[in-house]
Formats: sequence, structure tokens, C-alpha cells
Amino acid sequence: MSSLTAQEIYELLGRRRGNSGGMPSLAEAFPLDAQLLSRLKCTNAHLQKLAERYRVLTRSISRIEASGDREAYAYLKRLKRQRLLLLDEIAWMIESAPEPVAETQDAALAGAGAA
Repeated sequence: MSSLTAQEIYELLGRRRGNSGGMPSLAEAFPLDAQLLSRLKCTNAHLQKLAERYRVLTRSISRIEASGDREAYAYLKRLKRQRLLLLDEIAWMIESAPEPVAETQDAALAGAGAA
């Protein structure tokens, strides 16, 4: 699982994309956990709501940034803060998710074979 914080991911991808505000999709934000994230979104209604909220916030932020509206700066900062809080909560959910049974069994078998 990813050991980067949401802020570190935000900064890393902002530099990689050559901008300061663009945020990736959740799968891009958590590339090492993309499969787990996909599985959790299918089985966890709360994560589904968080993912939808993240998508809406990201779209709103992109629109405001593209408009260049200086008067919306304080609102833009609030939206970005909300998005980072969502990323933190999603990261926590990924970190605390139980491992799939197949992976746990494979690890147990690999450990037994080494003994």
C-alpha cells in the first residue's frame, strides 16, 4: 500500500504534470492501490460517496482555475482543502482495508514453502 500522504501525492503529481493545481483521478492518486481502490468502490458505499465528492470537487476546482477569477480565490482554497481532506480519508480507508483472502492464502503458502 502507498506510504505517501495525500499532500505528498498532490505535490508530486502537480510537479510531474507541470502545474500547481491539477489533480489526478483517484486511481492516479493511488497508483499502487488502484486495484484495491476499485474493489473497495464496488463494495463500500461510503467510499463510493467520497469518490464522487472527490470527482465533483476536482471538476469544480478545474473550472474555477480555468476561469482565472481572482475573486474566487478564497473559495478555491476551501475547495482544495476539502479535496485534500477527502484524499486523507480515502488513504486511511485504503490503509485499513483487509487484504483479500486469496492474497493472504498465497502469502501463507509462500511462507510455509520456505520453511
